[in-house]
Amino acid sequence: MDKDARLVAVMPNPALPRLRVAVMAMGLLMLLGCTAPPPEPKVLTADEAAARTVVPLTRPIALDKAGQVVDVEFELPPAAEGEVPVLMVGLRVWGEDAKTALANEKRITERDLPTQVHLYTVGSGGAVEVPLTYSQLDMRSDQKVGPDGSVPHTTAKGLVSGLRQAGLIEEKRVYIYRNFANWRPAVSGRYRLTIKLAEERPELAGLAAELVIGYPSRSK
Repeated sequence: MDKDARLVAVMPNPALPRLRVAVMAMGLLMLLGCTAPPPEPKVLTADEAAARTVVPLTRPIALDKAGQVVDVEFELPPAAEGEVPVLMVGLRVWGEDAKTALANEKRITERDLPTQVHLYTVGSGGAVEVPLTYSQLDMRSDQKVGPDGSVPHTTAKGLVSGLRQAGLIEEKRVYIYRNFANWRPAVSGRYRLTIKLAEERPELAGLAAELVIGYPSRSK
């Protein structure tokens, strides 16, 4: 090999650093593309939310009149990764700020809401009632719901999983959740839920409240 050839062999190619930078930039863009957050889900209209029949779901609920206030059929999918297979049946109140939301919750907890809650399977074999439980007020133990479906009070609960992804969260609202009853371990299928209020509560007329059915998220 002559001297010129040896020089060509050992001298760096000036284009290589630029090529490396371009490759690294492309890799970074691909990584950012893979980890970019998904777009915010579309918030459902009231009619769209009322038409949803797959858990998680919500329904407007009036709390001032005694008698049946819920009669809804729904599909329960298996609990997803990160969800606890416990079906929670409850409600939520809201306000435009935390102070208003807390005041609305207090309107419920001052006298609470005795209810009768029943959950049934829906299928070719006919309706079969599902055994429910409710939490004691101290949240330390659970009590079986009897044959009459009586649940004497509500208890505080955390956020139901998947509500935001389902379009059931209004960003400008502050929500507070209360629980009626639970089913554990929940099994996927089609079900019918009925809820009756045991007493008149005229002071709750017009309260911003909704039924909520769904799984809780696992603690991280």
